[in-house]
Amino acid sequence: MRYLSLVFIFLSISYGYIININDLQKEFNNDVHTTHIFRLRYHSYLHKKCDDNLTCMQNKINIIKNWKSVQNDTKLKYYFNKFENLYDIDREYFELINKKLQQKHIPLQHTQYVSVIDLSRQLYILTIWDQTTNIFHYIGKDYISSGNIFREYETKLGDDHYFKTPSGVFQIKGGWRSDGKYSKDKKTLGYGVKNRYIFYFGKQKSIRYNIRDKNKQKIQDVDKWKLITGYLEFAMHAHQSSKPMGKPYSHGCVRTTDELNRYLEKHHILTTTKNKLIYGQYLVIFDKI
Repeated sequence: MRYLSLVFIFLSISYGYIININDLQKEFNNDVHTTHIFRLRYHSYLHKKCDDNLTCMQNKINIIKNWKSVQNDTKLKYYFNKFENLYDIDREYFELINKKLQQKHIPLQHTQYVSVIDLSRQLYILTIWDQTTNIFHYIGKDYISSGNIFREYETKLGDDHYFKTPSGVFQIKGGWRSDGKYSKDKKTLGYGVKNRYIFYFGKQKSIRYNIRDKNKQKIQDVDKWKLITGYLEFAMHAHQSSKPMGKPYSHGCVRTTDELNRYLEKHHILTTTKNKLIYGQYLVIFDKI
């Protein structure tokens, strides 16, 4: 495969401000992937030293990198190998993303971030659109978990339904903070730890399975399930559980890693605020790229 290399591309925007794509790519890999991997390996140590302070964690990670024991840490190497395919992107694949984004005619009026999701690969892909060239540049990618309509069979009467994550162009409507409450299993944080931001895109039309007969009993024969239309309060949010990212599992919202969630908020990648020099407001979801 041909991969996009970390080449030096500069975007000029208003007031003479310069964006270095290379720096953005490195920052994404460090803040999202490296932080995630070291938190997996040294979770207890980092939590004890820093609690939930991200700056503290990243400073401690820089110290840990210099430990002699880290050089031969097989578990750390395992984690790096596990996520190795997230560091680069196939050039032909991204060229196709660029083409498909152009076809969406998103009302972009200035250089800004545009978030992309490929449901077939369960990937979130961060791009930045250059107003002067009308080209989308690749920044980074991470695994997500989208809606799994086949889990409808697990529901009880009155439970939330399992919708397909809708595709299309979505503009951020606002959001709120996670209350940090655990699910019934006392292990799952459905919306991430307390105060993580939940990015809200409004009520969206989607589909789900109707798995019950007229007597509200579950239909055992999968071939007799019917797809019906409904509405989903659509959001993208952090999620922590035993279920890995990279596979559909949610009720229809987009689940992200804690690190990606914090990165998106820190860089105003999905925000209603327009007083930042660089920000983003659009999430574009494709069923397949």
